[in-house]
Amino acid sequence: MEKFTLKDVLDWTEGKLENNNDISDASNIIIHNISKDTRTIEDGDIYIALAGKVFDGHEFINQAITSGARYAIASNLDKVSEENKSKIILVDDTQRALNKLSRGYLNMLDIPVVAITGSVGKTTTREMIASVLKQKYKILVTKDNLNNNFGCPFTIFELDKTYELAVIEGGMNHFGELENISEAINPNTCVITNIGDSHIGNLGSRENIFKAKCEIFKYMKDDAKLVLNKDDDFLPQVEGNKEIIPNLNEVIYTGISDIASKEVNQEEGSITYKTKDNFTFKINSLTENISSAAMLAREVGKLYNLTDDEIKNGIESFNNIAKRTEVVKENNITYICDYYNSCLNSIKSGVETLSNYKKDSNRIIAILGDVKELGEYENEIHTKIGETLNNYNVDRIYFVGEAIKNAYDSYTGQKEYYKDKEDFINDINKESFYKDDVIFIKASNSCKFGDIFEALKEKL
Repeated sequence: MEKFTLKDVLDWTEGKLENNNDISDASNIIIHNISKDTRTIEDGDIYIALAGKVFDGHEFINQAITSGARYAIASNLDKVSEENKSKIILVDDTQRALNKLSRGYLNMLDIPVVAITGSVGKTTTREMIASVLKQKYKILVTKDNLNNNFGCPFTIFELDKTYELAVIEGGMNHFGELENISEAINPNTCVITNIGDSHIGNLGSRENIFKAKCEIFKYMKDDAKLVLNKDDDFLPQVEGNKEIIPNLNEVIYTGISDIASKEVNQEEGSITYKTKDNFTFKINSLTENISSAAMLAREVGKLYNLTDDEIKNGIESFNNIAKRTEVVKENNITYICDYYNSCLNSIKSGVETLSNYKKDSNRIIAILGDVKELGEYENEIHTKIGETLNNYNVDRIYFVGEAIKNAYDSYTGQKEYYKDKEDFINDINKESFYKDDVIFIKASNSCKFGDIFEALKEKL
């Protein structure tokens, strides 16, 4: 993080010092870092008191100052000792103050930001875009799951003058979250992968999910470019819709429908694609949905003046992410592990991918678990999952979980049902699975289907 001053903090947050005598010297007071965790406070830092789901940072202001924080940003003084009140920067809302700090710091550095969101595939798309852009630039990328209201601003604080671009993933499960993120990262480019049914239990409809995803546009730069998936049934509504994007921003649409042909190489474990405008690239995976990420990344690369060769090299050097369609071969069985998250669209995409592994001598098998955060739509969507699976040729599907029972009931192919993963794990035996089987394991993260994968490896 680059150094800045107390005056910068006051200007960016519109905060006020309790001790006004310090204001005259604010330009000379250097700030080294912003922290929300008293365990990482160092001398010269500013502590910001954020309210999370299980904690309120205001409870720890005195501890932060004792640990070395030069000042603390707070929205009230209720928990602040009398001797520490002179070190408080008072703001109306500490989340908004964090957003403004991030945006001010970013504007000081003048580093462009590519923002990615969507219901399915946003992390894969983030990493694909990063793989492309790093062919030309030094970039900072969102780490792990730091894609929320807190994670995005603190990712921005990791930037320094040596970076040339930032690639930031924004996640959400309620209205307002992506608006906060947009304010914090002030994007130059916005990418949306798709509008699915993830978090429909919180938001009530896909229409509302669409509106919530479009919050990423709220604080984008006036000349920002949008790169959207043309194959999604909601995203084409963005272009020319002044309620969504008031400015005449450029909207670029692309998707799998722009691919003219593909060639699957099972032995190599790759697919070579050729687009309608004769751009050829290879994905070092048999996973179909990665091609959508590659198409979006190609357009982002073009916006940032990469050559076709640089874009191609970036796509072809992409490495998939653990638990997101990770392929593992063990004891002559191929496992396709995709249990980080789940929804109807990602299940459909995963089953489509299975066809790329089909040979005369093997079977394709799916082990599917519950999709979470569906609320009142739980039964309806799980039933639709089973109906959708009827359109695919899968040798056997194991349905594991209480909610997925509706999919089991509506699926008409070869199937078995287990109420929970423990029952399934206890029933695993070598007679049920054969050499050269391809096993697709899919469920929401909280189902912990990694346990099933480990049990299969151990028992088979």
